[in-house]
Amino acid sequence: MNQHNLLLTAADTLFFRDGRPFTMGEDLSAEMMPFPPAPSVLFGAVCSAFLSQNPTILNSLQFKNIWLKDSGNAMLLPLPKDLVVPKNADKQAYKAELLQLEPKPTFSSMDDADSHFLVRAKGKNEKVEEGSFLITAFGLKNYLTEPRQKTPFSCLDLSNYLTKETKLGIGRNNDTRISTDGLLYRTGLQRPEVWSGKTLSIAIQVAGLPETVAATAIQLGGEKKIGWLSINQHSLDIKLPYLTSCQFKIYLSTPALFKEGWYPKTFFQNLGLKLLTVVMDKPLNIGGWDVANGQPKPMLKAVPAGTVYYVEATTIEMARDAAKKIHGEAISDYEYRYKSVVLDSRKQGFGIAFIGNI
Repeated sequence: MNQHNLLLTAADTLFFRDGRPFTMGEDLSAEMMPFPPAPSVLFGAVCSAFLSQNPTILNSLQFKNIWLKDSGNAMLLPLPKDLVVPKNADKQAYKAELLQLEPKPTFSSMDDADSHFLVRAKGKNEKVEEGSFLITAFGLKNYLTEPRQKTPFSCLDLSNYLTKETKLGIGRNNDTRISTDGLLYRTGLQRPEVWSGKTLSIAIQVAGLPETVAATAIQLGGEKKIGWLSINQHSLDIKLPYLTSCQFKIYLSTPALFKEGWYPKTFFQNLGLKLLTVVMDKPLNIGGWDVANGQPKPMLKAVPAGTVYYVEATTIEMARDAAKKIHGEAISDYEYRYKSVVLDSRKQGFGIAFIGNI
């Protein structure tokens, strides 16, 4: 199967609406999806770009990896959620601290005797930054391999990479082309470029494309915004670290869709893993429009990128065996039908996971 590294770069502002319904005249503002958009959005854009060359591309296309890349060749991924960023006046020199795994206190009311907590080190009482942060691929490798020896970790504020713009629109009568009362609306747009003038692109490792891929314009996101699809000369390579304990962590670099909600209980049980704790943000709403049937797609709740599961195996051998099956793979298990094809969320790049030491 042919594999390519692609870059999706915005030619203008981009509009990625979140999964909540928006009806012009009833809702004033269409809210933005966090950047980068859901893997399903990117999958649809790439698929549409090559559909004329291969009408059956839905059957073969598969996203193997997704990350961000700036024009200075920095490879960036979501900051793991067990790293917290203390308040810092220097907005270009953020340092993230690693939380510590502690057994459940004896006074806890939780029923699960094996529950653990993630806490800050003693003496760390200052407030932490809120928002979305990024870590470099080099920093992530250190975080996964020897987190205690490498802390604190340098990170970047994603908001510094995006220029937000607002567009006002009106609804018009299709016959008279005159504006209609009560149909004023506002959309939020994003221009991916950093404060230093560099451009932020979405990098994707893709399998199942034609053998030869040429640079081309591509429709990216809503409102028929245009991006540029080109070949990426750099690939993301994060090797499986050597586990030193029966306890280890699973980091999600992309949002995940699980049949069982936020906790893939059956998946862990099949690998002989016990969940110790998890650190995550609120779920993402993943929706969209079903072009084939002319109706909204089912609303799904996704585990956000950056989520970290702390798990434990019975023996070190079982831990290393499970790690080999998870590292660098998409572990989502949700499937849904699009036209005549059943789409596996793993093929779209949902739930790409990496293993790390605790």
